[in-house]
Amino acid sequence: STPCSCTHPFLPKAFVVASGVGYYQNHPFTDGITNTEDSPAGQGYMCSLAQDWEAAAKLPEGCTTRVVNVRSGVVLGKEGGAVGLGRSSCERASNLSLDSP
Repeated sequence: STPCSCTHPFLPKAFVVASGVGYYQNHPFTDGITNTEDSPAGQGYMCSLAQDWEAAAKLPEGCTTRVVNVRSGVVLGKEGGAVGLGRSSCERASNLSLDSP
């Protein structure tokens, strides 16, 4: 790879890449596996799409801009639907658990 030759005086300190939890292999809740940011990428269309998206956002070697990959997803409740709809995001985040409706 070619070293970064960025000389613009206003380089950003961070480059945020919005990806998704589709990066990881899907596991049923019953198998006891929890994905972390260190978990390997999965296989299949959504996993490949997320991997390709993040690879396309890599900056040249030596670039001082920090790259942040945000892998977001929606938490679904046992009764269906997204967890915490209708509540503030701070309240939702403080009350998340696998038992949330």
